[in-house]
Amino acid sequence: MRATSLIALLPAVLLVSACGGDSSSDSSAAPPSPPVSGRAVKGVAQQAEVLAYQRVGASWSQVGATDTDDEGRFTFENGLPAGVVRLVVQPTTAGTSRLVCDAASGCGAAGLDIGDVDVSGTFDFGETMPMPEGFRMSAIIPGERPADYEVAITPVTHLMASYIERLPVALEDKHVAMALAQIEGLLDVDENFLWQAPPDLTDAAEVDAASPEALHHALVSAAFAELGGAEPHTVMNTYAYRYAGLAGQLPVSYGSSKHALATAANSVLAHVNQLRADAAQTPLDAATPFAAWLEQAGTLTRVALSGDYNPDNLDRARLSLDELDLYLNQAGIDESGDFLATQAAQFSWVNNNEMLGLLQTMLESVGAVVMASLRASMADVPGAPPLPETIELNDLVSEGLTATLDTTTTPMQLTIAGTSVLGQTVNIVVEITSIIGGLDQGVLTYTLSTGEINNAQQTGSMQGTFQVEFYNDTQGITDFLVAYGSDPEALNDPLMQDKLYAFLAALHVRASIEGIMSLAATSAPEQALTGAIAAWAEVDVPALQNENDLLEIQLTSGYLESPNGDRIYSLEGVEPALSITVDDSATLDTAFGFEAFTLPPMEVTANGALNGLDTLVASIIADLATLENFDPVAILSALMEIDISMLDLAGTGTLDIFEDTGTKHWDFVLDGNRFDASQPNSTENSLSFYLVSLEGGFILSGGEPVAAVTIDWMNLGAAIYSIDGTADHYYTGSVEELLAALPAAP
Repeated sequence: MRATSLIALLPAVLLVSACGGDSSSDSSAAPPSPPVSGRAVKGVAQQAEVLAYQRVGASWSQVGATDTDDEGRFTFENGLPAGVVRLVVQPTTAGTSRLVCDAASGCGAAGLDIGDVDVSGTFDFGETMPMPEGFRMSAIIPGERPADYEVAITPVTHLMASYIERLPVALEDKHVAMALAQIEGLLDVDENFLWQAPPDLTDAAEVDAASPEALHHALVSAAFAELGGAEPHTVMNTYAYRYAGLAGQLPVSYGSSKHALATAANSVLAHVNQLRADAAQTPLDAATPFAAWLEQAGTLTRVALSGDYNPDNLDRARLSLDELDLYLNQAGIDESGDFLATQAAQFSWVNNNEMLGLLQTMLESVGAVVMASLRASMADVPGAPPLPETIELNDLVSEGLTATLDTTTTPMQLTIAGTSVLGQTVNIVVEITSIIGGLDQGVLTYTLSTGEINNAQQTGSMQGTFQVEFYNDTQGITDFLVAYGSDPEALNDPLMQDKLYAFLAALHVRASIEGIMSLAATSAPEQALTGAIAAWAEVDVPALQNENDLLEIQLTSGYLESPNGDRIYSLEGVEPALSITVDDSATLDTAFGFEAFTLPPMEVTANGALNGLDTLVASIIADLATLENFDPVAILSALMEIDISMLDLAGTGTLDIFEDTGTKHWDFVLDGNRFDASQPNSTENSLSFYLVSLEGGFILSGGEPVAAVTIDWMNLGAAIYSIDGTADHYYTGSVEELLAALPAAP
């Protein structure tokens, strides 16, 4: 009977055991997480929502929520989970969230808002404004946190969080530490700024009690309000995007720059000190860091990268990075940034007004060819009188030159000759096809049998053939041109308009060019730029309906050689040298070699695709349309802010370098924003470069960041900041200096 009872109890015992039994007796249960407190300040964020997220895979999952009080303070009573956590401050759905204005110049028009205490019509320093609907301010904290910590959520932590979120890794504490060190080096904040709630600059008592480090943190944060006014989050997000996109750097003096932040912070500091002086309080001595910022020169900041890393991973990446450094330095591309100036020296005889005159003469000649072809077409218009034996087109070229179309030859010949008032001696002979006659046959051909333009500085020559071949029916366009030649009012004839539209809708045309050229210094003919080309481009409008290519460009073969002997060329037996196709995506295939800049011979092959081209182009056009005038720096800044996720790239490539000691070979793979490079003469990966914007990215090896790359478009180069604190800079030259060196139009 007793045994039977024990057997009956056995399932219950097992069930209790499997469930862990009484929780009070389970010594392995996780201890409760202590409450987590913090403060949100960009001016103080009052009655705002604070959401906590934990990284799950590639996304963030919400794990908590709380609200700030009127001093911007908040507490997660149930604590936060272990691991990396993201905190986001945003307005509540109730619409009661507000920001204390800590901008010296105010925070925008107040209207009838209750926050405008002095009824000035503006949210002044110390008054509260409604938190903008799109306001978001974040911080990312590590799993290992100091005892009794208080979390800061400020514009400074927002920049840091944006940087962390661009890292192409599964986030760990060491990545947060790397980001902390980066923003500390950039903005001179204290190493513990993440756990340092800054004071409310509009509260004199808080300012008096604040440490110099916390005060600096507050002034930097207030600078964003000073720059943003009624839209502080817009400025904050622009800075965050630029900072993360530059892989931890900022422009020094243009755009979202460090100089602008320093000036704004100084304005806030001056305002605070004026208020303190009015109240007979001691002014704050906090301007030194901002004065140093304003003294910084260059285009981009240069903050070293530092953090925890595996030396083996950095060594593996350097198998290729050291080779890159070797060849770039050998070519003269280094920190000096004088590569382009050095290369331009071989073209010193080109940078003058004589060259501008030569280019003008070339354009005039092209115009004369087009007009000659049109005038020749009158022979194909029914009822038109016979063409004269010669047609003078002198009004299309510079004074001193003659342009004569000989209609007695087959094909007709246009001759441009003489010495112009621009000092250009010209001898050009072009075989002309009548536009109407050529269209009727489906082929337009223009042959430059003689092409010479000389002046005191340059001697230019060119020969070649340009041909346009139509694959669609050209009768409609021929009828239109014949009618227009007889009566210009045909342009308004609905029947003729229909013929023109039908022709364009069915347009399928290929333009091809083949020829050679030379441009040399008149006083030193051996200093010549020479080249040859065989290429074509094809447009097929109906192909779009069948999801085929709208545009295809192919460089079959060719070469270009500089006066110094630097040469780029198509590979023998490999065609095409370059092929590009475009529809809603774009593809590229290329194979070429080059011998240049004292480097050993190199050969490159590559193929790739850019998908979603239509979306990318539409985004670029929309961004440029917002610019009020033509400002090269503003245009460049707009282009740099393109969403990199729209660059859907895929491709492969190879590089062979033919050293005296043997051939070095690399393989490359492009996948989205990731570029993989193999180790030399190996299929094993050396590094992966993740592009996070058009201004920078991160180099990974062994799955961890080992370097950051910052692209400096103003100096046409880049910097590589290795995680051991070293840096390498490679610049070709200043865009501003290059543009300034160009000759003005005569």
